[in-house]
This record gives sequence, C-alpha cells and structure tokens, in this order.
Amino acid sequence: MNILTQIPDVRQLRMIVVLSIIILAVLLFSFILWPEIKQFRDVSNNYYLLRAAVDNIDKLDYQLDEEKKLVDDLNKKLHGDMANLPQRQMESYIIGRLQKISWQHKVELSGVKPYKGEVIKSFQEILFDVE
Repeated sequence: MNILTQIPDVRQLRMIVVLSIIILAVLLFSFILWPEIKQFRDVSNNYYLLRAAVDNIDKLDYQLDEEKKLVDDLNKKLHGDMANLPQRQMESYIIGRLQKISWQHKVELSGVKPYKGEVIKSFQEILFDVE
C-alpha cells in the first residue's frame, strides 16, 4: 500500500511535512546548536575576565597586598603579640607578661606552672597555675 493513498487531503500532507520540518529544526537546535552556543558564551566570558585581569594587573597586585594586610591584622587581633610563636616561646611570653603585671601592682609572683588544656575547635588551650 502506498502511504500517499492513505492521506486523503493534500493539506494534511503539507501540515505533516511542515510539522516534521519544525520538529527536525527544534531537535537540531536543542541538541547541536544550543550546546555550542553555551560553550561559546562560557569561553567568551572567561576571555573577558582574563582580559580584564591582564589589563588591571596593577590593581590586582594592590588588592592582593591589601588582602594580605587585612589577613595579618586579623591574625594579630586573634593572637595578639604572640602571633606565630611556638608553644614554648608563647608560654615564656605569657609568664613574662604576668611577671610585668605583678611588678606593676606590687604583687609577688611565687610560681607559674603551664599545662595543656582542652582542644577547642582548632585551638589548643594553655592553662596556667598561678601563685
């Protein structure tokens, strides 16, 4: 049997051909063209970001320096004068500060014993037994 004899009307044949072409065009666009368009858009965005970074390299160096200063300031706020001291030096620094405070208030410090406390998050507690 011939397929054309089963279709009673020429308008229906035209409608089927047009719909088939539209479906084919949509499938081609969604599976072939759209991924390529997305990839091109991503590559061009990356290109413009890198181009802006190259053009503003002096500003980037300045921003990096500012961020390093900010990190150093925050580190100093967190650790005070004891930033980057090993544990033994930190203990002697604290004992020296306690001695200075006791001299300022005319109090005699007879003994200071450091010992380890608990670990709280990423910090090691250092406790002192002061007499």
